Amino acid sequence: MSVRDAIDALAAGQAPPSLQRVVEGGERQLVLLPSRAEAWLDGHCIARLARSRVGFRLLLLVATRGVGLDRASLFEAVWEGQRYRRSSDNTLRVALSRLRKQLGSALTLDGSPNGGLHLDPAISVWVRRSASELTRVRSEVIGRSALVERVIGATQGEGVVILSGAGGIGKTTVARAAVEAQPERWSRFVQLGSCQSEGEVLCAVADALDLVVRGPAEAILGAALSARSGVLVLDEAEGQELGKLLDLASACSELCLLITTRDPPTVAGAVRIAVPTLTVDDGVRLFDRRADAAGHPPRPEERGLVRELVERLDAHPLALELAASRCALLPPKRLLERLSIDLLKEGHTSLRAVLDASWALLDEPARAVLCRCAVFQGGFELEAAEAVADLGQDAPWVVDLLQRLHVLGWVQVDDRGRFHLPELVRRYALERDPEPASARSAWAEWLVDAGRSWVEGLDGRESARCLESLAREQANLVALIQTGEASGRAWAGTFVFALAILRGNVSDALELVQAARQADREAAPHAFRRGRLRFATAQLLRVRGFPAAALEELEGEAPEELQVEFDRARGQALQALGRPMAAEEAFRRGLDGAEDQRARARAREALGVFLITVERLSEAEALLDGAGADFARVGDARGQARTQVNRADVLLHQGQVRRAEEITEQALDAARACGDQVVEAYALANLTLARLRLGRPDPETQAEALRIARAIGDKALVQGVSALSPE
Repeated sequence: MSVRDAIDALAAGQAPPSLQRVVEGGERQLVLLPSRAEAWLDGHCIARLARSRVGFRLLLLVATRGVGLDRASLFEAVWEGQRYRRSSDNTLRVALSRLRKQLGSALTLDGSPNGGLHLDPAISVWVRRSASELTRVRSEVIGRSALVERVIGATQGEGVVILSGAGGIGKTTVARAAVEAQPERWSRFVQLGSCQSEGEVLCAVADALDLVVRGPAEAILGAALSARSGVLVLDEAEGQELGKLLDLASACSELCLLITTRDPPTVAGAVRIAVPTLTVDDGVRLFDRRADAAGHPPRPEERGLVRELVERLDAHPLALELAASRCALLPPKRLLERLSIDLLKEGHTSLRAVLDASWALLDEPARAVLCRCAVFQGGFELEAAEAVADLGQDAPWVVDLLQRLHVLGWVQVDDRGRFHLPELVRRYALERDPEPASARSAWAEWLVDAGRSWVEGLDGRESARCLESLAREQANLVALIQTGEASGRAWAGTFVFALAILRGNVSDALELVQAARQADREAAPHAFRRGRLRFATAQLLRVRGFPAAALEELEGEAPEELQVEFDRARGQALQALGRPMAAEEAFRRGLDGAEDQRARARAREALGVFLITVERLSEAEALLDGAGADFARVGDARGQARTQVNRADVLLHQGQVRRAEEITEQALDAARACGDQVVEAYALANLTLARLRLGRPDPETQAEALRIARAIGDKALVQGVSALSPE
């Protein structure tokens, strides 16, 4: 649709339905902005009313001041601060010529001495309405309200405000929204993307201020800027020399520079604001809006797929825009299968072009760190990055490079200080890595070394920290099992098992351990690791309700250092199979074979728990007391918490309910302190039962016990807690 057609249709009330909706103020809105002089439909330019802001001002002045406006008044009103001279006729004639080409016969020049301008009355009404109403209508900025308010506050005074972030993250959108929200303030928007030199930057600013530059631009710019009180937006300031412009602006007491950039310049005293990705909920809203605009809104049954798609794309605004634009061809299910890959293969308007441009701004050390850190999945800690991305003694510190990458929007940091790479950025960096095998080898080596130290520390005084470290690296451990070399995959299986036992079953823990066992067969022989994987498989099979299969896994000779563990696991499997005499024999064999204090404590605990089930409470109590003392001597906080829960179980069987409640509360605090969710779930179950017997039903504690029991996948505990009721 041409400009003339759009104006005629709107003036006559004959606009097509899509254009009518925007004028009526629906989700798609027509916006006329003097600062841009463009008509926009749902974010896409449909017509240009004038080639510059000058043209729009001319049109607006003619529409609002009536017929026959003389040239001198017209010039001085459009070019603020400049007096009309005879030499100004040429500038005015060029601007009028451009405008008349746009509007044709709707704008005429009469033969009066002053050369009066006349505008078609119907179009004049439309222009006035556009200036008074539509300039105040702004398209919805999804998920950025708080950020826009922050930018508005930062731009209230003088100085420099820098909006930084990755390409396509929405810096320009936020800047425009902040400026448009302050219509009473003077503002200009300068696009610097095509500027290569400092002189071109100054000329672009002069052009935005409608200045005619003859000779050096600094003098005329300095005078023009000093007379302004408002916001000057410098968009896409990517490495251009801004020194002279910043010097000129610093002398202006009431002017604020708002800079959007992927590569923030060093400016003393500047306010720096990072533009993050959207939240998942806001990303879903953005996708819905754009898909609806494309004519293919997601169906109700596709809501889950849309959310998964947004999560896969890390709620990156540009990625979501590109994805939603394809809804006419690909439903969300097919988008999930191929879109994230296709987005990196698009042409010059795609996300790849944005990433390529951002990549060009990085120096070699920053690129190297980004590529090597791309091997991590689920995030990484600083120590891990330093181990995997070691660039040598003469290279910059990794922490400084990560800080730079964070400022540039490549790397995100959560509330706990853990680093994350958005999935599309991670995939892009992996493609760019010249030595991917080296990075993966360093990643696997670090993960195995760190995992072994954490597992060894689970039974010591640092158990809470070690367990938390394992939990944080769960995604990396799973990735290592699925894609690493045989030895690393096998070790990772033992770490996943430790996490599953303490935090409940991680997703597909048994399958992961079995995959690790297959890798172990391919790797160099290692007796302890192989025995540990057998033990892990047996324990997970028993927890899942297959005690016979678990017992079969435990048959045969066990590594010497794991013999006590195997005896305990055999006893638990035999107990589950209903063979108490054989189970007790296995438990006692494990106790007799225990050589160190920690192993003896575990064996006593296992036998004590078994004796509770066969109602031999006095023996059980003595064994648990001994186990608790042993755990205390070796500093095993988790073992002490487990023993307290089991002691409370004995007291409940003996009818000492108040004492059982007291000990269980202590055990609950200890379990939470060391992060053991399994012990926490059993403590909550005992606490629920104790309070029920005391006539104080506690539905909140029962609900929490159920929640954790379901989370860790303990079906027997879920059934037991569900059965507790006042009746």
